[in-house]
Amino acid sequence: MEKFGGISWTDLIAYVYYTFSQGTKVAVEIVVNSADAGLIPVDQEVITIAGTGVGADTALVIKPAYSTDFFSLKVLEIIAKPRVA
Repeated sequence: MEKFGGISWTDLIAYVYYTFSQGTKVAVEIVVNSADAGLIPVDQEVITIAGTGVGADTALVIKPAYSTDFFSLKVLEIIAKPRVA
């Protein structure tokens, strides 16, 4: 709380994923947004690929969820993630 001076729960979740890597945060956002748009099923595992402005460097296996049921989302496997110094 001291670092942010107060924070919403959505920003907190995003920041926690960002601590793994920017691509991890984006990969989760892609899955949730795609599920909400009806582009992917929420009853099957998916592979999501994301990264930074310089390229894709993160791949995750995720059991998707809608944003209204966010905590049902499960990151099942980290296939690739950049090493953050």
